[in-house]
Amino acid sequence: MKSKFALTTFAAVAALGLGLQQASAATLVADGFSYPDGSLTTDGGDDVSGGLWVSHSGTGFNDSIDVVGGQAILNNSGSEDAHRDAAGGVDNGGTDTWYYAVKFTVTDDDLGSATVNEDYFAHLWGTGFAFRGRAYIANPSVTAGKFAIGLSATSGGLVTKTADIDYGVEHVIVVSFDPTTGESKLWLNESSEAGSFISDTNAGAIGSVLSAIALRQDFISGPVADNEIAVNGVGLATTFDEAYAASMVPEPASLALIGLGGVAMLRR
Repeated sequence: MKSKFALTTFAAVAALGLGLQQASAATLVADGFSYPDGSLTTDGGDDVSGGLWVSHSGTGFNDSIDVVGGQAILNNSGSEDAHRDAAGGVDNGGTDTWYYAVKFTVTDDDLGSATVNEDYFAHLWGTGFAFRGRAYIANPSVTAGKFAIGLSATSGGLVTKTADIDYGVEHVIVVSFDPTTGESKLWLNESSEAGSFISDTNAGAIGSVLSAIALRQDFISGPVADNEIAVNGVGLATTFDEAYAASMVPEPASLALIGLGGVAMLRR
């Protein structure tokens, strides 16, 4: 017969793990990619997310989005684009501002002539291919061997970009989109909405109904820049603070430590 301690410990750790993949009322997605290694969706055959992430473009080709060591890997040569719906299947109704956050690291194997493809890798998603708040990897404005983050409220290529930042370092972006004005904002490595941001407004995006956060691969063939984007966490929410916090979901090693800490507390 199992002891009350064993049952309580199991329940507490299970609830902790479940909570890291679920969302509160205003936190619509919180995902640290704490899945087994393999393809993120059914497009690659594994579907390690268990259906949480769904392909919406570029399927049937090579290089699906893979999870490796608790990170979703986006490649220039990859073709698959995928999204994760907001918790409960809700949407922004075409009136509510939504925020998404991405914690990521960009690598480049040839820093002496580092370049990027200047294409977007994350955005808000809605049916009918309503892509809003597109975040780009962009070539540096000033310093060779670095890169920048670009922004476009909707389609048409990047409009504005941030200061230059380093490869091989973890960065966090938070992007908002207001469907009543068509304005999108992007904060880079800011933990507060009061921090500095870049913005773009597109009147054609007014009234957009959005329902998910999406990740995108370039699908570039032939000689291309060799950078890779490792996404360590994403969040989708109705406020800046909640989106930022949701992207900080612990990765597998951290989750294990939290679980052990919880067991220790229960034993005490």
